[in-house]
Formats: sequence, structure tokens, C-alpha cells
Amino acid sequence: MNITSQKSSAELRGELEAQRGKARGIIAGLFDEGTFAELGAYRRRSADECGNDSDFESVVTGYGAVDGRLVFAFVQDFGNRKGAMSAAHADKICALYDKALSSGAAVIGVFDSAGASVLEGAGVLDGYARIMKKVCDAKGMIPQVAVVPGVCAGASAVIASMFDFTVADSEKASLFVTPPFLCGGKGGSAAEAEKRGEVQLTASGDTELIGMTKKLLNFIPSNCSEGTVTALSDSELNRRTYNIDSLTSGAYDVSSVIKELSDDGEFFELSAGYAPEVKTGFAQIGSAVTGVVATSPDVNGGALTCCGAEKAARFIRFCSAFSIPLLTLVDSEGTELKGDAYAKSYAELASAYADCASRTVTVVTGKAYGSVFALLGAGALGTGVVFALDRAEIGVMSPEAAVEFAKNEKIKNSGSPENERKKLIDEWKASMSSPLAAARRGAVDDIIASDELRMRIVSAFELGM
Repeated sequence: MNITSQKSSAELRGELEAQRGKARGIIAGLFDEGTFAELGAYRRRSADECGNDSDFESVVTGYGAVDGRLVFAFVQDFGNRKGAMSAAHADKICALYDKALSSGAAVIGVFDSAGASVLEGAGVLDGYARIMKKVCDAKGMIPQVAVVPGVCAGASAVIASMFDFTVADSEKASLFVTPPFLCGGKGGSAAEAEKRGEVQLTASGDTELIGMTKKLLNFIPSNCSEGTVTALSDSELNRRTYNIDSLTSGAYDVSSVIKELSDDGEFFELSAGYAPEVKTGFAQIGSAVTGVVATSPDVNGGALTCCGAEKAARFIRFCSAFSIPLLTLVDSEGTELKGDAYAKSYAELASAYADCASRTVTVVTGKAYGSVFALLGAGALGTGVVFALDRAEIGVMSPEAAVEFAKNEKIKNSGSPENERKKLIDEWKASMSSPLAAARRGAVDDIIASDELRMRIVSAFELGM
């Protein structure tokens, strides 16, 4: 039955305004009250595909204000044909992208779909591909945030992973290309997706999910030419960081250091469940929202893994595209022992730093042994300023390993091998692994006191380093 001709536009408008459900609830919670304007509300798939279902397509698209800023969004409606993708569904999303790009505004995509409308055949597959192309075209031009409150299946999971960030419901979300029942029941949960690096943030329930998404938006600009700057008083800019020494003793969590450096004591961490030896996220430091990449010594000595390198590289490229200043904190015993198999991942990390167009500052807060010094924002890669704290140790390998390698004969031939080893290690630390030795070779721009750390970072960023 062709139901299109059976209803007037007034009747359809009434049905549209009366619509309720999860999709409309998400829109109401996300956008400032009364600001959402729907686009393509009457766009629908062909009569043959509609059957006796809703007259409206299973995705809602539009724009409005989110905390006062223009944002575009598409929200898949699982309550309408389980959010099934169709050619018309794709048309609405692609049209939304065209308007978002021309307006220079972020896109939020809410993925809640069981998959494709199988009756459309190749047409729906072409629709997925067209959306993928739009996402790629927008990459680095406008921020894209995927929100997953429920099912994100098949090619939709691929599209969500192409977005800059993905926020998922920790209990209800599932992301998969191949159905979990074909994979032994594994791979579909938000927790598993987070461990794979596909989800950057999780929250419980729609309210928290929306709140987390809005908080993320507050850290990022609307487009690649707009900055996010918040001026502070001179007294705040010159605040000393007296707690750094105590915070960086032993196997510490580097998050505490980042919070000490930030204006408000907060660090908005991303991808916490993936490669935890590397922290990535945003903090407000001085006059601007700042991207932070930091190794955390409480996880395997901060040793860099391939996953950690990939995690950092992806985040660095986002900061570069949107001119977000980038701070790197290094305290790492080196690359993971399996590092020979990780050359490609490490190469991606080095390339991300070398290509970074943002203002960049690196600080060696503790150890920087082996390739990690070169990989994590070395000056020779293009970083604006490289600082080291007085306590820093920088070298090709740890002093213990270096002495064992270079001075083994001398140790064996001594009257007291253990005492000789200790003496040689101390000498190596003072002469070869000290920050002064690195500074003399031009690898470090300045050695700074820990209580000056924030001041010097802010100053370097203010000077456009």
C-alpha cells in the first residue's frame, strides 16, 4: 500500500511534532532548549521499502546550539525500523555534512542502528560509502564526535571509528562489524571496544552520555581555523608548581602532574582503557586548552608499546589539524621489549610529531631512555621547545645497562665488582645521562627547576614556540 498519498502535509507535521522516543530524547538533552532545527524531516525511502511503517526516515538530522555554539547532528532512531540504513537515510546524513562544512561547525553522529535495510541491496551499500566519503572530506576541517547509546553494527561501526572521538554507553552500547555470535560471543561490548582503542570515552545512560559529549565539545574548536583561548590573570600565569617533585617520585601516575599544571586541577583524559602507559587528553594550561601526551611510569615504567604509539599519534594529528597547543611529558624507561615488531607504529608516532603544525613543548620529567626520547617530541622532530627537569635522565640506554655493556671488563677485573658497578653507574648518570649532558649536545633547550615548570610551559606557548 502506498501510504504517502493518504496523508496531508499538515497531518504529517502533526505526527512529526508528536514523535517521542530515545532519538528525540537525545536531541532534547543535547541541544539548548528551543534551538534545534530539523532538516529533511519528510525525506523517506521509496514506497516499496516503507511498507506500513513510519512515514519518516529512521534518522533525524538538524542543527542547533550546544552550550551556545552551532552544532550539526544526525541521530539514528532505533525505534523506527531499528534505525536501519537506507539510501534515503544516507542522503539525509550527507546533506547534513554539506551544511556543516559550509558553516564550519562540528558534527555529532548518534549511532543506534542494527544495520542495513537488506531490501535495498547495493543501494544501501553505496549509501554507507557516500557517508564514509563525507566523513573523510570533513576530517581535519570540523570536529566529528560519534555517540553510541546502543547498537552500532556493520559498516556503521566503521564510520563511527572514522570520527575523531567516540563516546559510548558503558552498559548498553555494542560496536561490531561481524556479529558477536559469529565470533564466539566476543568483541561487541563497549568495554572491549575501549580496550581496542575504538572508544575514547564511556558513560552510563543517556544523560551521562550527553553530558560527556558536551564536555568534550567544550575542549575543541568548531573548525580548523577557530582557536579556543581563555585569558587568565598574570598571577595565574605565573603560578609556581611546588608539588612536582613529590608527585614525580617512584612509579607515579602522570595524571597527577598534568592536574598540577592545569588551571583548574582537571585533566580530561581520552582513551583511558587503551594503552594506559600513555595518557592523552585535554587540560587548560595558561591561556588555552592544551592537548597533552604523557607517559605514565606506574604502567610498566612508562615503556612505549605499539598501541601507545598509535594512540598518541592519532591524538597528535587531531591537535595539529585544529591548532591545539601540544604538551608532551616524558618519563619512560624506553620502548617495550617487543619493540622490534613495532617499527611501523613508532614510525607513525614520529611522523605525527614531525608533521604537527601546532605549538609544541616537550618536558622530560624523569627518564627518557633509548628511542622514546627521539619519538616523543624531540626538538629535532620539530618540537618548539624541549625542557628537562633537574632530575631527568636521558640516554641511549639506562645507566645500569650502559655500564654493563661498556664497562663489563672493568667491573669483572676489580677487587669489588658490586662496588665498582655502583660507582660506574653513578659516574655514568652524572656524565652521560644527565640533563646537562643532553643540553650540551643541543638535545635539550633548557634545564628548569620543578617549581617553574608551569610558568615555563605557559611562556613557551605564549611565545608561539
